[in-house]
Amino acid sequence: MAVLLADRVQETSTTPGGTGALTLTGSPVPGYTSFSNGIGTGNSLYYTIYDAVTYAWEVGIGSWSANVLTRTSVLSNSLNTTAFISFVNGNTLNVWVDYPASSAVAQTDIGSAPNQIPLNQYLGNMAYQDMAGVNITGGTATLAGVTLGTALTTANGGTGLTSFTSGGLVYASSTSALATGSILTLTSNALKATNAQSNQLNLTTSSTGNTQNIQILNGSNYGYGIVGVVSGTGALGGDVFGLGYSSNSNSTFTPTLVWNSIGNVGLTTNPSTAWSSVKALEISGMVLSASATTNYIGQNAYFSVAGQYTYKATATAALYTQSAGTHAWSYAASGTAATTISFTQAMQIGATGGLSIGNTVDKGAGALNLSGLMFPQQATTAAAPAYVKGAIYFDTTLNKLRVGGATAWETITSV
Repeated sequence: MAVLLADRVQETSTTPGGTGALTLTGSPVPGYTSFSNGIGTGNSLYYTIYDAVTYAWEVGIGSWSANVLTRTSVLSNSLNTTAFISFVNGNTLNVWVDYPASSAVAQTDIGSAPNQIPLNQYLGNMAYQDMAGVNITGGTATLAGVTLGTALTTANGGTGLTSFTSGGLVYASSTSALATGSILTLTSNALKATNAQSNQLNLTTSSTGNTQNIQILNGSNYGYGIVGVVSGTGALGGDVFGLGYSSNSNSTFTPTLVWNSIGNVGLTTNPSTAWSSVKALEISGMVLSASATTNYIGQNAYFSVAGQYTYKATATAALYTQSAGTHAWSYAASGTAATTISFTQAMQIGATGGLSIGNTVDKGAGALNLSGLMFPQQATTAAAPAYVKGAIYFDTTLNKLRVGGATAWETITSV
């Protein structure tokens, strides 16, 4: 907030003293106006506080609101410090709006030597105040022999750029835009930053195939060129953008981080453009995706615009889903890329806590619903597993099931 200035604003205060805020009377000293009229609630100001009894005084920056002056910082005081003066409670203090010398601008010259401002020439010269090495002669500022405020030549570190103006806009010239010897060149609407060995930075306008719009290249043979942005309908398919590399400027783009125009992301792979109602993150053969109600972890599968799971490559596929508290694991035999997948659910944990294997019926918390055969552990009588109450195993000596009874293994004789 700006610090406000106002003419002839002065009131008095007697409380509470100390180093904190002061409560003003709200009435101006005769011949002056009040803080309410001159400054207004919530505004910052320069102030002076003076005690005519102790001769203590303080100049600082504060704010005024509802007849209370809050002291923020001290610029000077009667103790020659920048600490808050502890004023005596009960003494009448005169408080007025000030304009401290440390913040004032002189209207006459303060000197014309280096680092001094001839203020009567124009306040624009204040831009060079206290700049080491700047010399001002006749209103012209120079630094190390270079006139400030003018265009730098190539020899002094500039680009030698020329320009033309059209329709109020400034354009780089298409014929002599950059001076000879500059490391920047413009060719065929492309900007290149070069050195004696190779093109280090290319900005191109092509948007088809594998052409990279931004290249940061390393070495004269373009080895390990890093691609900044790729767009078009080439090998990557669709409107694709990303980061990656190529072995030279004309080789196929190898993606490391790629995203397409519908919001899907791929790490070391190009995300499928066929995703429809869900957004996906693909990492090689694995995909993480989600819809409004379901989370997916898939392998070699994506959800197509037709609303069907589809093979991304010719191989087997797997899927884990989590929806409405139910966790399900499914599998599919090998299929052809871009064809519909028919998943078979192998197992699920239902929303109520039941485990179902080979079926989708949740029997409730702690229940196991098994469709198919159960194969308990097998062992001889002599090599029986350690006794566990309630456990079961098949005894190959007796050809009987044995169950952990109250204190030891017991044989089920009716089987």
